[in-house]
Amino acid sequence: MITGDRFVYRVTGLQVVTAADSWVISTRDSSVAELTLTTCHPKFSARQRLIVFAELVDGPNAEAIFG
Repeated sequence: MITGDRFVYRVTGLQVVTAADSWVISTRDSSVAELTLTTCHPKFSARQRLIVFAELVDGPNAEAIFG
């Protein structure tokens, strides 16, 4: 386990999609470092997915990413 590194992300969007919407995990052509979190929705159900989109604000390699 790597310790000591801290990455800070800003949430940029929330969306509820169907379980069949696989586009949410596809690679996107973006100039920012992005993070996509997925979880079941509603709680304890596999009927839908709650998607949280976030972008990197700060971290150990942020200078290399941001230029």
